[in-house]
Amino acid sequence: MEKKAAARTRLEPGETSIDRNTPTQREDGTVVLGWAVRLRNCRLVRKRTQGAGVGVNFRLWRAFGGGWLAV
Repeated sequence: MEKKAAARTRLEPGETSIDRNTPTQREDGTVVLGWAVRLRNCRLVRKRTQGAGVGVNFRLWRAFGGGWLAV
């Protein structure tokens, strides 16, 4: 798998980078995604989450990112 360059566009307040980042799979089968969310007060919060599979995890990652925006 060829690595893509990270997006360099600034996140607007209330936006996450979950949909534009590519998850990677480790040797043990764990899927890892590094993402960020820009809060409404313009503070950037970076997160790295991991789980068992891509399909289930994207739903969980989006729900988790949305929780940060409720703050």
